Amino acid sequence: MSDDDGRSDDRRSREPEDRRDAALRRVRRFVATYVEKGKYELYPEPAVVENVVQGLADNLVTHGRRYCPCAPVEESMAKGSEMVCPCKPHHADIARQGYCDCALFASSEFVAAERAKLRPHGPSDAHEDIEPASSAAPTDAGRTSSRSAIE
Repeated sequence: MSDDDGRSDDRRSREPEDRRDAALRRVRRFVATYVEKGKYELYPEPAVVENVVQGLADNLVTHGRRYCPCAPVEESMAKGSEMVCPCKPHHADIARQGYCDCALFASSEFVAAERAKLRPHGPSDAHEDIEPASSAAPTDAGRTSSRSAIE
């Protein structure tokens, strides 16, 4: 039942959205901190990174943990914390193929190689337009750092 002015119904209808927004902020903060303090960079395609971030946030809201969205959540839950981002297999994945199976984290070498493939097509990163200008962190070469895609 609502208050005379309808505010309590409005609050209830916003609650799931507020929880998801809070989860997205938490996931973005986690990812930014992990990249900043760790040895990996973000996968070089911002749209892919954003998709993974959205999946992590969905799992956080629905299941209470950042289960990797690249695996069925039921299997991840059965494995306990092994498949909570950053998952235990991500180091081996990155060593083997240059990026984790979710395509969230990648080695510096992989990111550099992917950027080198894009250079013949133009002077700037092909994905700069996907990142909000306010979050783009220029690097020493004047290009956008892959670390800023989720901030």
